[in-house]
Amino acid sequence: MTLDFGALTRACEAIGLSPERAWLPAIEVHLRLLEKWSEKMNLTSVKEPQDALVRHIVDSLALLRLNALAAVRGPVLDVGSGAGFPGIPLAIARPDWTFTLLEPRQKRGIFLDRVVAEAGLKNARWREGRLPDAALNGRFNLVVSRATLAPDELLVAATPTLAPGGIVAVMAAEAPWTAAPDGFQDLEAHHFELGGARRYVGCVRLAE
Repeated sequence: MTLDFGALTRACEAIGLSPERAWLPAIEVHLRLLEKWSEKMNLTSVKEPQDALVRHIVDSLALLRLNALAAVRGPVLDVGSGAGFPGIPLAIARPDWTFTLLEPRQKRGIFLDRVVAEAGLKNARWREGRLPDAALNGRFNLVVSRATLAPDELLVAATPTLAPGGIVAVMAAEAPWTAAPDGFQDLEAHHFELGGARRYVGCVRLAE
């Protein structure tokens, strides 16, 4: 498929982001493979590439609205990466971050490997597994996830994997908390509308 940069720009600018043209080839690869592989396995219910661009790619990139993430350095864990959201779009946009795409299902892992290889991403790799995983404890400065665990469950599962001062970023339709959960400091939250649906991104930092 050929992706119109204007379509990506309009979708991103609608939620306060400015995309870079350099992202385009890798995003095209991800969407092309998503469309092709969804014909034989249930990767996503969104079949049209243009819909997937908004509802998956741009929704994943919405985490970049969180100013607290701009200062993040070091490893990022994508819990339950599935079809690569939000990890792969973030890896495309932030080549300075390194991503572990944690996914227990081997078929989806093979898909992730294929996207990473064809998109030329040097900063992402699939790891087969799920949390808890003692081998991942204390390793990550940022944990992200999308539609895998409820926010409270994600915090419980992610906490052991965080390095000191690590951040957990949450994606949801509505704000899950009115105050930072115990053991965390409330950093930032944004509400917006994307594709006619209410969306929320927020992040909390592990208290030191």
